[in-house]
This record gives sequence, C-alpha cells and structure tokens, in this order.
Amino acid sequence: MTTMLTEPPRRTTTSRFLTPDDGEWTDDGAGTWLTGHAGGLSYSVAEPANRDSHLTVHNRGCRNLAVLSTPGFAGTTGTRFTMLPSGSSAALPDVEFHILQGERRDGRPVLVGQIIDDDEPCVLLHSPSPGDVDWSVIHGVDEFWTPRTSPAVDGTATGEWDVGEPVQAADAGVECTHTGGLTVVHNRGDRRIAVLMTGLGGAYDLVVAHPGESIPLPPGPGIHYVQAARRHGRPVVVDVIHLVGGR
Repeated sequence: MTTMLTEPPRRTTTSRFLTPDDGEWTDDGAGTWLTGHAGGLSYSVAEPANRDSHLTVHNRGCRNLAVLSTPGFAGTTGTRFTMLPSGSSAALPDVEFHILQGERRDGRPVLVGQIIDDDEPCVLLHSPSPGDVDWSVIHGVDEFWTPRTSPAVDGTATGEWDVGEPVQAADAGVECTHTGGLTVVHNRGDRRIAVLMTGLGGAYDLVVAHPGESIPLPPGPGIHYVQAARRHGRPVVVDVIHLVGGR
C-alpha cells in the first residue's frame, strides 16, 4: 500500500491579515482588533519634488506585517493593502492614515501601530516586551551593542566602550526631534546607526536605520542608546535619550 504525503494548505493573505475586502474591515477597531507588538521598524520620507510615494516603511524586525492605508479616520472607502514581510521595505500610498498589523491571532486581526502621514509622519508603535525578544535573531546584533553582548545596559562595564575618540551625535549624522509627545531619531549621515530601546523591565528592541531613515521611539518612559557601528570591536554610543513624562 502506498501512502501519499500531501503538503498542508498554504495560508492565504486573507487568513493571515485583515484586507479591505474582508467583512471585518470597519472603523470600529476597538471591537475587533487584538493588540500586538512590532520591532525593528524605521521609515524614510521622499523629497516632495520627485517622489512617487511620500512614505516608505522598513521592516527589519522578525515578524511579518501588513498595512491598511485609508484616506481618513472615519470610514473604510478607498483603503489599500500593502504587505510588509520581515526584511522588506514598502512604499505606502499617499493617504492620511495607515494601520500597521501583525499576523492574525486566533483568527482575529492584530493591531501593532498607526501612522498619520503629514509633512513629517506621526508614527505610534506598540513596542515588544523585553521577555518576548530573541536577541540572537535581531537584525544588527553583530554591528551594534545589545544586552546579549557586553557592556551591561546599566553601563557599568565601561572598559568595553570605545572611548578613545568620542563620536558626537552631530558628527554621526544623528538628529533627534520631539513633536506632539513623540520622539524620532533621524539618520542624516552617510552610515548606518541604531537605537537600543530600553524601558521598564529592560531592553526590548534594536532598530537599525540606514542613511536617510528615521526611527520612531515608542511613547512612555525609557532610556534609549543611539549608536554608531562598533569600532575596534567595541560599541560606540553617540547619544542617550531619556524619556520621562512625555518629555
């Protein structure tokens, strides 16, 4: 008797994410969405004179994401869907509002963040929890400092820092802006930078930004370490951002 082995059915886009043609897609998000988390996200903004899309989102996190882009807050007409797999970038439609989602959980859509696309996008993300992060697979761990490498987050192992030639934030092309209670780190230089994010309970994300990209920091209290690439094998921190009380 011959036994035929069959592959399990592949999950469709609709079974993984909420799409505009799904009956669940309404403006009553609180009643249908679960809350999820996304790490490794940065974005870049095109120059107005020569852009095809105003906003590009870069997913260097470990999870596949998708985006629902809608012209306004109320209503669902004209919504467009964009896949954003792990390790990819996607130019988003020029609309006012974007909903970032993770893969469905228990069949329900998962909200991980929102973007209001103005001249400078307002990006609000739900950050991972420290205990949920597998640092061995985070993008950039070999180039930048993370909790799985020394020194410790509290900075006690100062001998591990490359402090012989301090790098200033401006020299590394780092600019920080704070608007409407949200803080963004911009890479205006010509080399990669990264931000190690820490909050209550410890470090929860490392986000790498290529030249021209920006890293939105989640709201809430935290200490975030802006880094240039390692030098002589040692970590190089160019700025430390301490957020407390929305400041």
